[in-house]
Amino acid sequence: MADSDNPPIDPQLEVDLLNILSGHPTGIAEHALLKQLSQAGYAVFTPSLEPLELFQAHFLLFHILYRLADKWQQAGHGRLVIDCLNIHFQPESDPDITPSDQTNLARDDSLKRYYLDYQHYRDTQTQDVVDLLDQFWKQLSGVSMASPSEIEQAKLTLEITTQDEIGLEQVNLQYRKLCFIHHPDRGGDTQTFQKINQAAQLLKRLYAN
Repeated sequence: MADSDNPPIDPQLEVDLLNILSGHPTGIAEHALLKQLSQAGYAVFTPSLEPLELFQAHFLLFHILYRLADKWQQAGHGRLVIDCLNIHFQPESDPDITPSDQTNLARDDSLKRYYLDYQHYRDTQTQDVVDLLDQFWKQLSGVSMASPSEIEQAKLTLEITTQDEIGLEQVNLQYRKLCFIHHPDRGGDTQTFQKINQAAQLLKRLYAN
């Protein structure tokens, strides 16, 4: 993709990103970085429970980080390691950086190519995100072969205690309610939030059929 197809990076955003990353020498999780950027006034990175808005904030952040990683490497500033769980900036003076590390930064892997292609941001719609999440959780938990006990556990996780037949609407309602309470950006526990996501995706597939 040509550079001209990419949106310009706000110079102040670049400064703020470098300051935040430099302030976390052992790295920072993506959701924490998004929260700090939102608090700094970048509304586009405000965490959301809506699938498309969540995807757009995530994609835009990683698109910018990959571009800045190349820029900072070429300028000799240091190494930027990009991962959802730990985004880590190592200044050039960091003794842990070896020549092989610097060479590895230049590799053009598929993940990097995906995020550098801004057309994905323009083209992706809500249903695309829902489908991606559905595929992810299916691969992660094997819910297509979920046992009755696993289904009951998912209901308990979403605090659905009724013995009557439930439906997709109730699953979505409980999911949104619990996400509002347990989302890490609201002070919730990350492990609990992940369990809620897994349970919701299991039940959504079950009752969507």
